Amino acid sequence: MLDQINIEVIEIFEHFKSNLDNSVNGLYNIKINGNKAIIFRNGDSWGVLAHYLGEPVNKCMGILREDRIELIEEAIKRKLNTNNN
Repeated sequence: MLDQINIEVIEIFEHFKSNLDNSVNGLYNIKINGNKAIIFRNGDSWGVLAHYLGEPVNKCMGILREDRIELIEEAIKRKLNTNNN
């Protein structure tokens, strides 16, 4: 049985299509099952800001779980559609 995953897009800081390669890129503030996360997207590469204690800030970016990407992408699309209406 799959766990229920609730995704809320709190704010879209940036969302754009690149003029260089038509990739979609962005920076998003979201909640996944009530936990806040800052998500980065560079084309097909997705990352999440994390606190790795004892590590420098340049090592505080994790790869977003594969099973979350499509769900988050759909939530972002819904938020963009809501903002444009």
